[in-house]
Parts: sequence; structure tokens; C-alpha cells
Amino acid sequence: MKETLEIFGEFMKKATRPFVTNIVVAGLTYGFLAGTVSSEAYVGIAGLVIGFWFQKREEEKKPGSNE
Repeated sequence: MKETLEIFGEFMKKATRPFVTNIVVAGLTYGFLAGTVSSEAYVGIAGLVIGFWFQKREEEKKPGSNE
């Protein structure tokens, strides 16, 4: 039982960031298409999200990374 909980905990830890990121991006895209988010804000926030994602990916590729 303890192993199952550890596996589930590890899955949740790894799944949370992509899930939240996708929800935020979907909300921003909807807001942009509905006209409530300006194009400048959409491009700026999307650029930050994409940049952060690539930065985290590079950090995870480095040897000795604990994530």
C-alpha cells in the first residue's frame, strides 16, 4: 500500500505543473478569442509560459537534477 501511495504521489507531483499550465493557456486562448484579452497581453504571457517551460526542460536535462 505504501508503494502505491508513493507512486501516486510521484505521478501527482509530475502531472501538476503541465496540468496547471494547460489550464492557464486554455483560459488565455479563450479570453483572446472572446476578445477579453488583448493581443499584446496574450503574446506576452504566452512567451513567458513557453520560455519558462523550455527553461525547466533544460534544467531537468542537466546531470544531477533531482526533479
